[in-house]
Amino acid sequence: MTDYVDSVDNLPSLDNKPNSHIEEWVKAADFKVRNDFTQDKYQNINWLNSKYVDLKLNSLQTWQNGVEPQKVKYFINNRNKIKNIAVVDYYSDNIIVDGNHRATAARILGWDTIRAEYINYENSKIDDIK
Repeated sequence: MTDYVDSVDNLPSLDNKPNSHIEEWVKAADFKVRNDFTQDKYQNINWLNSKYVDLKLNSLQTWQNGVEPQKVKYFINNRNKIKNIAVVDYYSDNIIVDGNHRATAARILGWDTIRAEYINYENSKIDDIK
């Protein structure tokens, strides 16, 4: 896991060399990892009451320990493929549960926000709905 940073301002420009320095970009854009959000919690979410919102990229965390640079590079080179990600409000932390590569690419590209399917974990657990 890399250290979390709020800015990729000091990285080489994408305009000058769009396919080089990808490892540096990915390392700098990495999200803070929330290790207590696990697969069993993810599988216990009922997404029926989710909503679509624009979220600030610097407000997001992840449950995934890193991303694959080549996948991030794909999204950097195909910006139109950066679609909605899925985010869970987990005890006041916004956790990316689907879309880590897209969110990382968006950060590298300098985006401030990203569209997300968003749900509050405490109000969406399948066990609570039965």
